[in-house]
Amino acid sequence: MTEATKVYVKESSPWVKFLAVISLIAAIFMIISGLVLIISGTATISPFGDFLYDVDTGLPQFAMGIGYVIGGGITIIPTVYMLKCAKGMKGFKADESEESLELAAKNLKRLVKFSGILTIVMLAFVLVIFVFALIAGIAMAF
Repeated sequence: MTEATKVYVKESSPWVKFLAVISLIAAIFMIISGLVLIISGTATISPFGDFLYDVDTGLPQFAMGIGYVIGGGITIIPTVYMLKCAKGMKGFKADESEESLELAAKNLKRLVKFSGILTIVMLAFVLVIFVFALIAGIAMAF
């Protein structure tokens, strides 16, 4: 490994950790927001103190809350890989051991692979929704 490569790994280590921490905080906020939406979508309090359920406003909130919780949960997976990568980079920065660099590279590979697969799944999902929306739009014209 060249000296320049070692410098690049050492300099990028704190940035990887920073991005991982920000991503983890965002995922936690997404999950909390989703839970709030789920709770507020399933029950509202009337002026008399009774719990009511309003299908018109409650169901969309509930569904959006489920989406937020799922999205936040999915976000945690690559964040864990990023944290492990940062840990390996930090270890390499401290002692330049091959094991630390291997840990960083292994988790970087996992992060990129997961992100690629998730991107393919999301693109397929958007395509399916587009096709169904197109069919629904054509059907409504008749």
